[in-house]
Amino acid sequence: SESVQRGFAVVQMALSIVVVVTSAIMLRQYLDILSAPALARLDPVVAVELRLARSGLPSATRPATIARAHAALAAIPGAVSSIAMSVPFYGAAYFWAVEPVDRAGLGDASHMTLVNAVSPDHFDVLGVGLVAGRPFDARDVASSPRVGVVNQTFASTYLGGERRVPQRLRHGTGKDVVELDVVGVVEDV
Repeated sequence: SESVQRGFAVVQMALSIVVVVTSAIMLRQYLDILSAPALARLDPVVAVELRLARSGLPSATRPATIARAHAALAAIPGAVSSIAMSVPFYGAAYFWAVEPVDRAGLGDASHMTLVNAVSPDHFDVLGVGLVAGRPFDARDVASSPRVGVVNQTFASTYLGGERRVPQRLRHGTGKDVVELDVVGVVEDV
């Protein structure tokens, strides 16, 4: 009937709009990636995404799995380096409430920031300079106290300046609140 045909036409138009908007968003993110100064010298780049949470692997074995994948990628002939990160270059993000331990108000929307777990050589590979403190290193393993490295904007917004490291920080929400020591500050990218 005519009303069914109109209904299909409306659905088809709506789906077409979704495809066009999604394509535009993906193109914008791709162009943002290409214009990032830290990535300008990385040519060619191979990105591999491991979705270990969906893999069924026990949480305790995931760090070793990531380390094996990291080593395997670094061993590819012609590979200059390999880095690991929890938030990929192409737009996913994990936002957590953050605050210095000596301040109240965790969970306030004004304290939300992007949190990304990265491998120790992450900043060197991307050419992001250290401003204060230290980068991640061999001391920073799963069994050691948690540490973090933040950028200059984060340090000035939440820590009172980049020269105030190390400093204790709390991040997370609800029952997932974790404390860590901010040991370094890197340049904004």
